[in-house]
Amino acid sequence: MRQYTINNEFIYNESLREIISLHDKKVLKVTLMRARCLSYLFENAYKKLITREMISHAVWGERSQFVSDANLTQLLYLLRRDLQQIGLFELFVTLPQAGDKNR
Repeated sequence: MRQYTINNEFIYNESLREIISLHDKKVLKVTLMRARCLSYLFENAYKKLITREMISHAVWGERSQFVSDANLTQLLYLLRRDLQQIGLFELFVTLPQAGDKNR
């Protein structure tokens, strides 16, 4: 599994599903579904735009066709909330009628 450095201030450890602040060593554990979403966003950070369908398929796989848009909206909201708890704001933004864009 991979590790990602975020803004030279945080490390996301994919296998442990945790984000560690390099400044104060605060650790945030991420749930499995949020970790899948976050990993997908990092793996595809080079893309200008990541659609909701792409995220849904990455997180839920074949079951994504049965997952409502509200489920994905909730997942993204909870992921943002988690990230804000450790000081990561606007790691990704939602573009209305388009998808999610990495910052």
